[in-house]
Amino acid sequence: MSPDYILNTIFAEKLIVINGRVATPVFTVPIQLIFRISGVLGSSEKEKEVDFDQSLVATLTKTPIFKI
Repeated sequence: MSPDYILNTIFAEKLIVINGRVATPVFTVPIQLIFRISGVLGSSEKEKEVDFDQSLVATLTKTPIFKI
C-alpha cells in the first residue's frame, strides 16, 4: 500500500496546509463514524446512564458505509 492510498482512505479531500498546519481536514465517512463512536464511548464512561440520543445507534448512518 502506498502512502497516497492510505491517506485517501482517511481523508475525503486533499489536505490544505497553511503555515505548516492542516486547515480543517475532511474525513471519509468510515473515519467520521469511528470518531463519533469514540466520542460516545468516551462520554458514556463518565456517566452512569446512557443518553439514547447520543448512543451508538444514533451515530449510525442510514445508508450503508461498507459495501459487503
